[in-house]
Amino acid sequence: MSINNLFANSELSNSDYIKSQTGSSTYYSSGGVWYPDWNMDLKSLYLLDLSEETSILYQGNYSYPSEIEIPITSGWNWIGYTPSVSSNITTALALFTPNIQDYVKGQTVNSTYYATESGGMWYPDIILEPTKGYMLKTSTEQSLFYPDIESTLDENNLLLRENYEPEFNYREYEYNASATLELDMPHLEVTNNDRIRVFYNNELRGVAQGDICPLNDKILFNLMIYSNNQSDENLTLVYINSITGKEYSMRETIDFEKDSILGNAYNPILLTDAAIPYQTELLAPYPNPFNPRTTIDFSLTEDYDNLLLKVYDIRGRLVETLYSGFMPYGHHSITWNASHFASGIYFVNMITKENRFIKKITLLK
Repeated sequence: MSINNLFANSELSNSDYIKSQTGSSTYYSSGGVWYPDWNMDLKSLYLLDLSEETSILYQGNYSYPSEIEIPITSGWNWIGYTPSVSSNITTALALFTPNIQDYVKGQTVNSTYYATESGGMWYPDIILEPTKGYMLKTSTEQSLFYPDIESTLDENNLLLRENYEPEFNYREYEYNASATLELDMPHLEVTNNDRIRVFYNNELRGVAQGDICPLNDKILFNLMIYSNNQSDENLTLVYINSITGKEYSMRETIDFEKDSILGNAYNPILLTDAAIPYQTELLAPYPNPFNPRTTIDFSLTEDYDNLLLKVYDIRGRLVETLYSGFMPYGHHSITWNASHFASGIYFVNMITKENRFIKKITLLK
């Protein structure tokens, strides 16, 4: 069916736009036509950019999905979903022979095919839905037939595991990419109720909710990232912990490139808390030499129940305990006021349960 026939009963605006994998067309309100005009079918995915919400009404004879052949080539394929009911990807692609790392994505979901002891599986086990299209990336040529999926009680159960919908208007963006993320944050309890958000210049570009991966029982975040540029650099990530209710900035950034696939279930992108230092260390006090105050900076990669910060003179005698007790992870700073001590060489000692760190300082009056 041609574009103009398919949209004959739809409310359209000037410069509305549609594209397939091989062509595009624009709507011109002055003539009430799409140009160029070409045929659409159920086998393919189409991307629409519309100014206003509208509906597409069409009719015809029902064709059994198992009788509709969709040619698949090596690389990216823009495919339609021909069954009239929703199905998980494992059922929907039961007649397709996937290769390891074959990949499917929609506008808000993605899934990769992995090897398992029993043969293989798609993860995440996303839901494919009627009226939606998908992009399939595969390494071999073959034909895709969907099975004849009947609506049963199991169809109602799909409502309990529906695809996660991002909490922002992803339809504003033309391109997307995906990333599989894992958190390395031993100081927090990570659950599948947690979320990760990705930003570009403080603009929200994607949201993912935690998921327990059946391949390794890890909590992973399968993130879809959106942009109107084919590439963007240094997107920042924020983790929201459902138990603490707090947000945590991630140390790592990621780059966006349309249709890119970053990480996977076995090798996810590992994210760490930007507030946690790379290592526990005592930094060089400053100023040094000093009179009478010097600042002592130190970093902790974990919480310490009994952190000691002491100053000794050159003969090894304790002259002052600057801190003793619990200290949380992070970057810290303590100032020593030596106005009551004589000029000379002193040693700052930071003592943890594993190590002792020492820095030499000189008081000049």
